[in-house]
Amino acid sequence: MAVKKFPIIIFLIFSMVASVSNAEDFRARLHQKKIATHSQSDVYAEVEFGRRVAAQVLGRENLLSDPELIKYVTLVGQSLVLHSPRQELLFHFGILNSDSVNAYSTPGGYVFITKAALALAEDEAELAAILAHEIAHINSRHIVRELNIHGTESDQLSVFTRMISASSDATRVAANQALNSAMTLLFDQGYKITDELEADQQAMLLLASTGYDPSALPRFLQRVDEYLALNPAKRTPTHPSSQQRFHQISVFLEEERLMAKKQLTLKRRFSHYVSKE
Repeated sequence: MAVKKFPIIIFLIFSMVASVSNAEDFRARLHQKKIATHSQSDVYAEVEFGRRVAAQVLGRENLLSDPELIKYVTLVGQSLVLHSPRQELLFHFGILNSDSVNAYSTPGGYVFITKAALALAEDEAELAAILAHEIAHINSRHIVRELNIHGTESDQLSVFTRMISASSDATRVAANQALNSAMTLLFDQGYKITDELEADQQAMLLLASTGYDPSALPRFLQRVDEYLALNPAKRTPTHPSSQQRFHQISVFLEEERLMAKKQLTLKRRFSHYVSKE
């Protein structure tokens, strides 16, 4: 996979994506969705825990060494983040040098897409859809809620920080178990189907509010389903039931009128920056 270089002016182009008509309406609906507020120490704990999980992800999978491609993916991701409900988080994006068609996110704002998933995408809206789905998992704190990661009201030291730095071996073991549980969820177990469906809905609203075609998500998921049907050995528990997922996506698109006006796919721009060899 080779990438063509792009000028700095692209920063301005990406920031203008949301100027597409009807985006303000979608953005209002996205922010109306209930994203619970949390204390500063809870957010601190979430970010700290997510950073440690991200480090373990990078201990398992290598980052792709391609600065220009990483810059492009980051620009797409940050254009979505501009319209994300959780502005208190600093998001980071990376590409994993993996042949598994997948994407991962860890609490606090760490998002990874595999090079295989990027290669399977056909336009910028589909790339944005992959990233938006992972951003939605972070916004909804799915891993944090599952593992009950939280802070303390008394100071900025999170419960997780105290566990890691504790003198008790048993306490440190408990902290490491939390990290291992997060890795198991990401790579082996997968999210609850209710969490996946929630992330799908949040992702489509985020796509629409940013100006991207929200149908890019089901379009990409359909291609993944077809790919896995031809390569069944590559299907893992992290790929949820497609039939239920596609039905819920279709219903949500209709109910939220997300297809009311044409949104951007930007296939030419995607093809210009990402060429597949």
